[in-house]
Amino acid sequence: MLPVDALRPGYLLNLEQTLQHFQFLLPLDEGSNGTRYNLDGLVSWSDSATPAVISAYTQLFRNAILESAGSGLAACRSKLVSMA
Repeated sequence: MLPVDALRPGYLLNLEQTLQHFQFLLPLDEGSNGTRYNLDGLVSWSDSATPAVISAYTQLFRNAILESAGSGLAACRSKLVSMA
């Protein structure tokens, strides 16, 4: 997701205030096993059944751009492609 404000020079989110509501930005189709600050902003992730493997994440960048990915989406897509 690319908000219009993200394109304004110098626009930055207040990460402390955003963290209070970050529970609403869970990884796609998953719950969250953790949320933390990182160099880019805030990240929330979901662990998979395999140790040390992340199955999904949501990254909120400091300029309000949102990135989210999940391994379940790739599995769904491969099923759709194989059925065609």
